[in-house]
Amino acid sequence: MLDTKSISNNLLIISIILLLHCDKVHSLSCQDNNCKICSNYNYTNTCIQCNTGFYISSKNQCIACPPECKTCTDKCIECINGYFLTKSNICGRCPNNCDQCKLVPSESEKSTKTYCAACNAGYYLQS
Repeated sequence: MLDTKSISNNLLIISIILLLHCDKVHSLSCQDNNCKICSNYNYTNTCIQCNTGFYISSKNQCIACPPECKTCTDKCIECINGYFLTKSNICGRCPNNCDQCKLVPSESEKSTKTYCAACNAGYYLQS
């Protein structure tokens, strides 16, 4: 029969093993400053999620989105204010004094008409 001290020692050993294993799986600090979450499995320090404004490449590196792009993968998903997302997933500039604009649906692939949905501060939409 095991005594209390033996059980306590065994639990301590198991706890140490689990802590060491967890340390190999996740790291609290990433080597890439643009990396939000990284894995340190087998001490590889691999990025698995980037900070806002960056996307993760096929080599698990954080690549900056274009400056007018708020969220991206290898192409833009969402643009910053003052820009709109085109059909080819790039950001086009809104008209002057327009803070948020939308792409007008068009049958022509070459047409990029927009309308202003919200103006910059100090301006207003005319009806």
